[in-house]
Amino acid sequence: MLSSFAPALALKNKAFISSGKTRSAYLRKALIVFQFSFAQILIVGTLIMGRQIDYMLNKDMGFSQDAIINFLCPGISGMIKM
Repeated sequence: MLSSFAPALALKNKAFISSGKTRSAYLRKALIVFQFSFAQILIVGTLIMGRQIDYMLNKDMGFSQDAIINFLCPGISGMIKM
């Protein structure tokens, strides 16, 4: 199979000219369209998630973060924030 492969024809996109109307050609084209569409969806989803995280980090929380009191209780492990 490898000995019948012609790299020059593949680079010129003429390797599968005779099989342009076969079932495998349609499947190949459909998979390429699906892969491109899926990549676009992932890119848009990443951009939306980045904007949501940026909004969450920079949104005013409605209280002063400097007025938080931390103290340690001996019976409870960890800090308690008030």
